[in-house]
Amino acid sequence: ALTLPLLGRVDLANIVLLFVLAVAGIATRWGRDPALFASFLAVAGFDYFFVPPRFSFTVAHVQYLIMLVVMLLVALLISHLANAYRAKAAEAERRAADANLLQGLAGALSAALTVDDAAGIVAGFAQNHLGGDAVLYLPDEHEHLAATSPLAPLAAAELAAVRGVYASEQSP
Repeated sequence: ALTLPLLGRVDLANIVLLFVLAVAGIATRWGRDPALFASFLAVAGFDYFFVPPRFSFTVAHVQYLIMLVVMLLVALLISHLANAYRAKAAEAERRAADANLLQGLAGALSAALTVDDAAGIVAGFAQNHLGGDAVLYLPDEHEHLAATSPLAPLAAAELAAVRGVYASEQSP
């Protein structure tokens, strides 16, 4: 409706660009699915209101058919790229939040004076941010792993996995 006053004053190719711009705006604001719907709606609206013969969905000249196909493809491409951009932006925000959490954990651990302080910080972090419990297993003077907190003991297979990880990190 906003572009109808341009009919006869502006070339149809320029009006097509306004329709594509609208689809790009919808893609960046509301995402892929509304943009896909807007793409098809824009092509249909442009065809019906602007392409001769007007007020029908028939296309009299091949050049207008090519214009409609290109308009649809460009609108679909823009909606796809905008959706990919939104997904990457959301992932970057998640990674930044994770980095801030880890930076806070590192700062808290750097202030720990004892192993028990560090174990408490790790356990608190796991409970507050990961929704679970954490236990540090540290070697004693005989290189046997011992838990730093009195949580329920691990099953034999889990304790074997902890020992295997510890053993694989030791220098030969």
